[in-house]
Amino acid sequence: MGRTATRRSKKINVVYADHLKEIIDLRRWLSKYGWSNVTKLKLAKFPDTDRGVMSSKRFKKGDTIIAIPLDLMITYKTVSKGLTEILSLSDVSLEIHDLLTLFLVTERCKEQSLWSEYINSLPQNSPPLPWLASPEELNSYPADLQIISERKRKNLEESLYRTKRSIKKHPDCVLDEDLFKWGYVLVNTRAVYIHPDFVRITNENMNDALADEPTMALCPFLDMFNHHFQALTESEVVYREGQWFYQLKTLTGTNKYDQIFISYGAHDNIKLLMEYGFFLADNKLDTVKFGLEEVLKIAGVNVDSRQYKFIKDHNFDNSEDLYIGYEGISFNLKAVLFVICNAEVKNFNYVVFGNFPDDFLKYLPQYTKKLLFYKKSSF
Repeated sequence: MGRTATRRSKKINVVYADHLKEIIDLRRWLSKYGWSNVTKLKLAKFPDTDRGVMSSKRFKKGDTIIAIPLDLMITYKTVSKGLTEILSLSDVSLEIHDLLTLFLVTERCKEQSLWSEYINSLPQNSPPLPWLASPEELNSYPADLQIISERKRKNLEESLYRTKRSIKKHPDCVLDEDLFKWGYVLVNTRAVYIHPDFVRITNENMNDALADEPTMALCPFLDMFNHHFQALTESEVVYREGQWFYQLKTLTGTNKYDQIFISYGAHDNIKLLMEYGFFLADNKLDTVKFGLEEVLKIAGVNVDSRQYKFIKDHNFDNSEDLYIGYEGISFNLKAVLFVICNAEVKNFNYVVFGNFPDDFLKYLPQYTKKLLFYKKSSF
């Protein structure tokens, strides 16, 4: 169904997406258990992001966009109650990601579940994340993406291993590795942050068996919002009218019929692609990262023990800090380039933590271009 909404003199084409059965069922379920859509949120298809969230009202700075009853969120409290038949939390040491995954999988396998409407609104197949590709495809990736992919796949395998060892009753669905992967990836891409102190306060039976902090939770409908790096929102848990709500406020305001974005974090495109399966063409947080060995190879130089020791001692070889971004070349990468290209300098500390010489800064753009062209060719 397509409609055209007019705001001022600007026409905005909006194709609503609330007519799907799973979304209608989700709304009814949310309303039945206490969600009031007072902010008139709607799902719509947008040219650049496909499905997203909009509102038929304008939000001012500080307005609440959405408030979901905490009882309709899947938190540590939810899973600790829902998994008692197959898991003794006092006897295991699982991470919150493991528990949320196990809960999703077991609830999906039930013929009747309180959470069926929410689970049916989720993608029924694992999102096509790069690190889930076949071994042949992974081998064609650049080296840095291969490293990230291997780490992500290992995390998934370790989560499945921990979970299988911990459950005392083995429903068939829990042993289905594809189904577990589905749940694991959905938790990874859709979970929101919730403060662990609040989880402990509202859960009297909280035990210390959890291997990490219970900071992850699944929030129906809120996980429909798309990401943008410029989105400024604030989440908080509030108590009113006899119940707790997880609510989201806008710190900037939005116009009627505009897509409402939230921020998944200060992520560059590699992070967005590997974690969520998309990238932003205008992502001002985007960076191109390099490993120390790559920099040495591109520069075509050999370093002596003194140069190498200086780089290691000051942690300049951390690939997370060796990058080129919209603001230019990072300090660490600039320092590495200076050290490897100026073996004759006696006191690296004096220059690196003081002022780089003009002749080095003059040639720095050429170094930068060389690095970028290398990375472009590798991709």
